[in-house]
Amino acid sequence: MLILIYFCLAVGPDASKEKEYKNPEYFCYHVNTIAEAEVELAKYRLPTPSNKEPFHT
Repeated sequence: MLILIYFCLAVGPDASKEKEYKNPEYFCYHVNTIAEAEVELAKYRLPTPSNKEPFHT
């Protein structure tokens, strides 16, 4: 499996170190940010239930 990691150097709108929120990297996002989260969280997801197999074994 190939996982691409994108580093975002630009920050999103309304991000500034002069404002109260001190972490402008929070506003940093990329078009593949959601896809990266899906890949990272996939190992924690439960399989989809099936009516063909019993839930309890």
